[in-house]
Amino acid sequence: MDLKHLKPLETIKDGISTEVLNDLIENREKYSGELLEILDYTVGNAGKLCKEGSFVLHILAMYTLAYFKDKRAYPGIAAVAKLPPEIINPLLEDTITEGLSSIIASVYDGNLDPIKGIIESRECDKYVRRAALGSLVTLVVNGIIDRDEVVCYFKELYNQKINLLSEDVIECLIDKSLDIHPKGLEEEINKANDGDVLGFSSPDIDYRLEEQSAESIECILEEAKMYSEYCLVSREDVLSLSKWLGNTR
Repeated sequence: MDLKHLKPLETIKDGISTEVLNDLIENREKYSGELLEILDYTVGNAGKLCKEGSFVLHILAMYTLAYFKDKRAYPGIAAVAKLPPEIINPLLEDTITEGLSSIIASVYDGNLDPIKGIIESRECDKYVRRAALGSLVTLVVNGIIDRDEVVCYFKELYNQKINLLSEDVIECLIDKSLDIHPKGLEEEINKANDGDVLGFSSPDIDYRLEEQSAESIECILEEAKMYSEYCLVSREDVLSLSKWLGNTR
């Protein structure tokens, strides 16, 4: 990896200052190429990097490129997400559950196939698959894709591809179906919650289905905007890296 501007950060041992992060944010043209290079390097050397544990530039690259809404990062981030669990867990750690869905949605380039590929892959980590489902809700909530497109895909998952999903992922699918309003998915949600699919029936799902159905789609989507998990990556998200990046390795 032939870094010019970001070479000093290649191994971050004592954290990263907000001044450096602000410089990154404010100089997109200067740093974007190297951030994309870091992403490619991470995909190509993931096995080695996850064992070393000292390399954290990939986290910085993912968050910063997501803040830039740089669609060029979409294939690389999707490739990282599809890494085997034994590699992606030490490589991304809490970023899987705390930021990956927002990162994916922020760099989305109009092609849903990479996200669908993650959701439907039994080889992917279950929490990564859940993050991919969450990214679809994020895209809907932020008006990037139409709700009907996701409803159509969710129907496909329920009716034709349920065998590809683990119990954890099915539970997440139900949760995300409710978060975009259950209209058009009521039958699928009820069927998934009748005990035959999950092996149990959840009263909470029944309650949420009734509650959400009583509201308008617009109201439910507006409420979802208040959830941080459905926000696109912000400047504050990048700046927050100064609190932990390189400090816990």
